[in-house]
Amino acid sequence: MARLYGEFFSFPFLVFQSSPGLYVIAAGVSLAAALAGAMKALLSVLALDPAVSMRPPAPARFGRSGLARLGLSRLFSKLTIMAFRQLLHQPVRAALTCLGIALGVGLLVTALFTRDSVDFMVETVFYRADRQHASIAFGETAQPSVMSAVRHLPGVLASEPFLNVPVILSKGNQSRRLAITGKPPATTLSRVLDAEFDPMVLPSEGVVISERVAKVLGLTRGETANVEVLTGRRIATTVRISAVIQSFLGLIR
Repeated sequence: MARLYGEFFSFPFLVFQSSPGLYVIAAGVSLAAALAGAMKALLSVLALDPAVSMRPPAPARFGRSGLARLGLSRLFSKLTIMAFRQLLHQPVRAALTCLGIALGVGLLVTALFTRDSVDFMVETVFYRADRQHASIAFGETAQPSVMSAVRHLPGVLASEPFLNVPVILSKGNQSRRLAITGKPPATTLSRVLDAEFDPMVLPSEGVVISERVAKVLGLTRGETANVEVLTGRRIATTVRISAVIQSFLGLIR
């Protein structure tokens, strides 16, 4: 998944090259750190007098906890009481441990969320919106009579026409090169989903744009935008934004 993201967004990458000297340096640094730690512990022991070093450690002092004072210690096992005591006596270590566990769980949730989000996107795009098994694209605009020939092709159960026109959509000093797709108002194979991911009937006037396009160009429903057709007579006109929908494909920046 990371490799696919890197290829799609053209992320910069670092070429890793290993050499024997690199492993020798790493091993030397690790060995030096271990020897320094062991030497420090050894010197601290040698600095003590023999009588002091042979003396057993003093037992730790423990008092009655709040649970014991309230008489609630009988409700918990000895292991639970010991766990509470450690949390109260070492709050910093307990807080850092909880933080590490939370970060680990967050990383796991993020990784699993990526898979779920991709599955949701695939289901929405290819099973709820574009449900056709195949699409036929012509190099030039075809007449509506072509649909009759398409319907008589072997294996065709249903067909719907569409028209893609490359345009430049702009508002003010913001513009993007896009494609406007024309479809019948109510379709069953290639459907347009609204913000709630339900099929919608396309309006008879205006254009429907994705949420990302609306954000980039600063457009909202009811506003007008400039459209320059890049084929044929290259007509330039203004269109009204009839609706804003969610889309997983198309404009990314």
